[in-house]
Amino acid sequence: MTQLLAKTAAGIVMMLSTTAATAATTQKHHHRGCRTSACDRHIDRVWAKKHRPKFRITPEELCVANHESGAGGPTTTPSNARFDTIVWSYDDRGYEGGFNWLHSTWTNMRPSGFATYAKDASPREQVLVFRAHKYDAGQWPPSELSECGL
Repeated sequence: MTQLLAKTAAGIVMMLSTTAATAATTQKHHHRGCRTSACDRHIDRVWAKKHRPKFRITPEELCVANHESGAGGPTTTPSNARFDTIVWSYDDRGYEGGFNWLHSTWTNMRPSGFATYAKDASPREQVLVFRAHKYDAGQWPPSELSECGL
C-alpha cells in the first residue's frame, strides 16, 4: 500500500511539475521595455509603419502612363516603358496627370484625401486610382490596355 501511495504521489508531483513547466513556457513575451500588451501593440504598429512594403509600379502600368502622357507614345511596350518619361503633372486641354484623367473622372474615382486634381496627385496616388478603375468601360482604349498587357 505504501508503495502504491508513493507511486501515486510521485505521479502527481510529476504531473504538477510538467504543468508548471508548460505554463512557464507559454507566458507572453513582451518587447524589451514593455510590461503590458498595450505597449506591445504600440511597438508592433511602429515597426509595421517603418517596415511597410515599398510602392511598386508594374511595367504594364508604366506602359499605359507612357502612352497617355509620356515621351514613349504609342510605341511603348511593358518592356521599354520608363518612369522618368511620364509627365505626372501633365495638364492640357482638360486632361491631366500621368493617365490623362478628365477632371470629372478623377473627381469621381479618387478616394477622399487624395489631391483634388490629378495633376497635383503623386504618382502613387494616380497609380492606385488607375489600379482600382483600369477596367471601367471607356476610361482607356481597350487596344491600349491590350498593347500594354492588361
